[in-house]
This record gives sequence, C-alpha cells and structure tokens, in this order.
Amino acid sequence: MTATSLVIGSSHKDSRTLLDKIKGTAAFSHIWKENDVHRAISSVRKRPVDIIFYGVTDPAGETYDWMHRLYGDQEGCDVPVFLFARAGDEEEKIRGLEAGACDFLSFDTSPKELAARIRTHLGKKQQLTLLRRAKEDLEKQATTDGLTGLFNRRFFQRTLEAEIARSTRLNQSFSLLLADVDHFKQINDLFGHLAGDAALKMIAGAIEGSIRLSDTACRFGGEEFALIMPGTHGENAFRVAERLRRKIARLQIPELPEHPLTVSIGIRPVPAGDISDATRVLAEADEALYRAKRHGRNRTEVHDPLQPEEEDWPSPLVLPATQRV
Repeated sequence: MTATSLVIGSSHKDSRTLLDKIKGTAAFSHIWKENDVHRAISSVRKRPVDIIFYGVTDPAGETYDWMHRLYGDQEGCDVPVFLFARAGDEEEKIRGLEAGACDFLSFDTSPKELAARIRTHLGKKQQLTLLRRAKEDLEKQATTDGLTGLFNRRFFQRTLEAEIARSTRLNQSFSLLLADVDHFKQINDLFGHLAGDAALKMIAGAIEGSIRLSDTACRFGGEEFALIMPGTHGENAFRVAERLRRKIARLQIPELPEHPLTVSIGIRPVPAGDISDATRVLAEADEALYRAKRHGRNRTEVHDPLQPEEEDWPSPLVLPATQRV
C-alpha cells in the first residue's frame, strides 16, 4: 500500500513515540513529522497526506480548533485524524471525536490493533476519494463540450445570465462575442468529419490561448463559439475579436492541406447601465454575426442599435449553427 502520514506531537517526546509506533505498522511508504500543529495543518494544502496522527499532551487543555481548520479546507476534508493520549477520561475522548477525529487511542495501543484501524480508515478514505473524483467528473461532463474541452452551451447560458446580473449590480460593462467557422459544411464534405473535428479542436485551442482568466469560452453549438468578456467594451472587444480572427486564419491544420480556415465574428457590447436580458443580448450578437457573414465572411461586425436589420437576410437564431455556411 502506498500511503503518506503526518505525525504531529506537541512535544519532541510525543513525536518520537508516535513516529516509532507508526513505522511499526509498516502501513506507510512516506511519513513526515511536525511539532507545531498549526504549521502542520497549513502545510497539508501543499503536501497532501492520507492520515494524520496527533499526540495529545494535555487532553483537558486541548481545544482541537486546528481540526476545524483542516476539515474546512478542500485538501483536508477527507483526511482521517487519530488522536493519542497517555491518559484521559471518556469525556475527553468524546470531545476529540466530536471535533472530527476518527479515533482516540492510547499511546499503549498495540501495533497490531493500530495497523488494523489504519487499514480500515485508509480504505474508507480511498472510497471517499473515488466518490469525490466521480462526482467531479460528472460535474465536468455536465458543463464541458466533449470534443473541444471548452464549456458547453448550458454553462454558457448560465454564465451569460450571471454576467448580466453582475454587470447590472456593479454598473460595469462586458461584451459577448460569437464566432462561426466559414463554409464549415464544405470542410466536412471535402475532407470528412474527422478533419472538421480537428479544425474545431484547433480553433478551441486558439481561443483558449487568447483569453484572460476572467473570460469564459464556450462551444455554442456545431461550428459556433461564444466568448464572454467581463470589463471589455467597444473598441477593446473589437481588437480582441480581430486578433483572434487573424490568429485562426494563420492556423496550420494537417487535416486541411492548403484549405483556408476562417471565422466570422459578431460582437454585442453590453455597456454599463444596459438593461437587456440574456435572450436579447444573444440575439443581437447573432445579428452582428449574420452581418459579418453577409458582408463577405472572415470579418468582425459589432452590433449597432441604430443600424436597421437587413430584411433580405434570415432573422437571427432561425437557422442552427450547422447550416451557416
């Protein structure tokens, strides 16, 4: 079994005694020791452990506040804690267990019994770890596009609504950018769907490599991508879009030899004080995207509330992204 333990003693003698007992169980491949409990708990964030052993010198004066810190951190919330004391009545044991310890033992506990208890709690911790990872994987799958690794449309919708609420509350601007791959149907027809998938992955990588931590990039659907940019408005949003458009046009995709890959982009700036809802913001970004398609593709258009809608072009959000060629 490969496991790591942390031994904490409030005195050098306690640490030495505990260390010898833990080594005697042969349950751990790595053991590290610390005398200061608060420094030790802080280090768990950077140096994960499977079990913590703590020697209690004065049970009556112990507050166990450090266990509240440990279990309040994501890194330590599943770590079992064994408390050891030379003497102590039942009330002290109950107090330690109620603070979060998984066991309260005597320094005289035999190595055989201690090893059995360790195996039990290591098994439980492993099960908790597997369950937590499974939950995280499910949450990731629910919000992530399987092909590109970007967030999916469900996450985009939730984030857009949250960003509108945030910008209204803080009176700050943001911009929504929609990008659609030009003539994507031709790519699939000429080179196959695997080549089309490779192109989408490359574009997603270009987007991820061009945004800030505060931005949210999503695969909106088919060959269309969405980017929510907090604190970005007007000319700045246009510059970001143009930089991204040129970057995508320079991509070298082995599956598309000598075939140009370009995107059309529509931007809906949302200035501070704008009271538009998510549906309207998305529709107007889509209008700008259609205008970019209409005016020759491989270009960026910004939504202009004063510009009339072009009647001979389909109304926004009528066609799915896969039909935009």
